[in-house]
Amino acid sequence: MHTSRMVSRAELRTRLLPIALTQFVGLLCGLVGVRLTTHLVEPAHFGLYGIFTSLAPAGMWVVFAGMNAALLRHWAGATDRPALLRTVLDVTFRKTGWLMVVAAATALLATRELWVGFALLLFVATLGLGLMQYAHSIHQAARQHWRDFSLSAVGSVSRTALPPLFYVLGGAVPLALPAGFCVHVLLGVAV
Repeated sequence: MHTSRMVSRAELRTRLLPIALTQFVGLLCGLVGVRLTTHLVEPAHFGLYGIFTSLAPAGMWVVFAGMNAALLRHWAGATDRPALLRTVLDVTFRKTGWLMVVAAATALLATRELWVGFALLLFVATLGLGLMQYAHSIHQAARQHWRDFSLSAVGSVSRTALPPLFYVLGGAVPLALPAGFCVHVLLGVAV
């Protein structure tokens, strides 16, 4: 006979609700972001921004996946969490030279005219996304779902609002969208 486990109110409040709210806020911000961006951004500038927003997370997963996996695997049982975090950050920052080389090479392939600015923004976004993912992993491993929701909500709202805001305030130049994305990432790292 199959018995299903009932979800307790505490588990609903501390685990399932923040996870569901994270997904809801992300979806809502995504829908608002599409409307906002298509209304404010010239279609010609979507291509470069699309490349940027594809490369930064892909680079983050390629460069920092091992360190993120280590955090997920060891955080909950670590007896010296500050030492674990220092080790992960030390390895992360030792990889930044390679990350800058890859960002520069990728930027040259993406855009010849704007490659220096594109490379710098791509480097900042990729490194920042890696650090944000570490925070998510730490919160998830420690079962701090409300903290993870807070970080996700700030990230979703800032990712929706800041790139088009920078684009409008920056005079509709192509690198304004990636610059706004970088500010979103830096805000996430600060949170």
